Amino acid sequence: PDAAAISGSVLRPAGSVPDDIAISTIDFATTTAHRGRGIPHKVGLGGTMTLTRRALELLGPAPYDTRLGAGTSIPGADDMDFIYRLLRAGGLIVSTPVARVEHHQWRGSGLMAGHFHGYSRASGAYAGAHLLGGDPYALVLIGDLLYSDLRFLASGLRRRSRLRLVVGAARLGGTIRGFGLSRQLSREPMPG
Repeated sequence: PDAAAISGSVLRPAGSVPDDIAISTIDFATTTAHRGRGIPHKVGLGGTMTLTRRALELLGPAPYDTRLGAGTSIPGADDMDFIYRLLRAGGLIVSTPVARVEHHQWRGSGLMAGHFHGYSRASGAYAGAHLLGGDPYALVLIGDLLYSDLRFLASGLRRRSRLRLVVGAARLGGTIRGFGLSRQLSREPMPG
């Protein structure tokens, strides 16, 4: 009853992903309550998040950073930034396997590197902007992004998968480029 938001699993249909590379999926094994600091992509994704009015009220008159997401120069991480700020504001987010959707991976393997690069660039930008804004916990976000990118790249070496190597390099490059964009975000006031 206290939850400001509920997040469900985003699953991929079996056999639908080239080289086992899934975009925007998360599978919760148990129901978990999150409050305070956390890694947003481990808490939920915007596509399966149900919000209460309380969630929006906790973040004030401009709950979404409209400089992030589809249709902007930083097309992604709007949901990650929202989740991060909601947790920081004391909002309770409940992740549950009970709510779930399937995410059909409609992009072919030729489009994956560019797509992952864009998502990683946006993630680097939002995490870096929080760090430049004086939030030391953002170092944890940045460390997690870099660790995930390097781990993905290493999986390409282990599996001898050219696609995983290309996507892993695109992810890492995107994250690093995103850090450069974080200065732009930290200097501009958030709309609203």
